[in-house]
Amino acid sequence: MARRIFRTVAVQRYNNRLEKIVLPRYASPPWVLILLALCGLLLTVTALLWAAPIPSYVTGPGAVIQAPVWVGTPNGAMVAAFLPEASVAEVRVTQRAFLQFSSLNVGAPEGEVASMVAVVLPEVISPAVARARYGLDASTGLLIDGPVVVALIPLEAPVARLLGSVGEVKIEVGSQNGLMALLGIGRFFAGATTP
Repeated sequence: MARRIFRTVAVQRYNNRLEKIVLPRYASPPWVLILLALCGLLLTVTALLWAAPIPSYVTGPGAVIQAPVWVGTPNGAMVAAFLPEASVAEVRVTQRAFLQFSSLNVGAPEGEVASMVAVVLPEVISPAVARARYGLDASTGLLIDGPVVVALIPLEAPVARLLGSVGEVKIEVGSQNGLMALLGIGRFFAGATTP
């Protein structure tokens, strides 16, 4: 009879282990808690972004002009904002406007001044008509590259000092929630913007 090198008890234990099914532990409890905390944080940030309103703007070039008599501004200075034709339905009187002119030394250090839209002219005009009607020089006229809607915005500054200044005008036309703005899909949903 051949002599065994392993004890009988050891061989039995080894065979019992082979018959038992042991699944590997892929996730220990700390990793599960960390994953749950990250999911909770992601849901919290998503909810905050969903609730935060982000303003949407219509932008265009603007020039300081002498106010028409029928508008009746006390100092006679107005900004004619030349906005894209597509914004005719969005821009309304009393919306907030932000004017940024490098020649302005009032307001914020960058020369940005807040005001409100006083008049929105109902007609869409061509760049040539805009140049002729508002007396824009050649360099200012080049900023207008298509049909525009004109919005008149009063300016709290002496007209003599600023007449002919050119800058950028942003008019706040609504808001959308932060998540839609971050993903860039707010424009696809009609109910995403609010006046």
